[in-house]
Amino acid sequence: MAQPVTISVTGAIQAAPAVSTALAPSLSDTVQFGTNRTYSYKISNNFSINNPIIGSPFDVPLGSITKVRFMFIRTIGASVLMLVTSPADPDPQLIYVAEEMFWSSPSEGTQLTAIQLVGVTDVEMIISGD
Repeated sequence: MAQPVTISVTGAIQAAPAVSTALAPSLSDTVQFGTNRTYSYKISNNFSINNPIIGSPFDVPLGSITKVRFMFIRTIGASVLMLVTSPADPDPQLIYVAEEMFWSSPSEGTQLTAIQLVGVTDVEMIISGD
């Protein structure tokens, strides 16, 4: 059996509001977030991809992970198109990633079962799940 791994992410996201009002002209929107989850497996990958055509995407190696429940991806110098599948929808869903993206879904049935990338860039990823 795999050694359990814990993924912890904490912090805050802050931005000026889209529309200021007379009641709160300098109010800013802040969202505090934190997650602390333990999963069976973790993979850390740094790699380059050269797959600019959607018909031949790069398959992200998941090793023994069959249910991706947490993912962090960072692209360096270019954005990528990410195709993901899950039990909730087996048809690939398209997500554009420019620079960084966190994804977490501990609920059963919403985890990812496959991740593919289209683009030409260097990629850093942390993936965790069961």
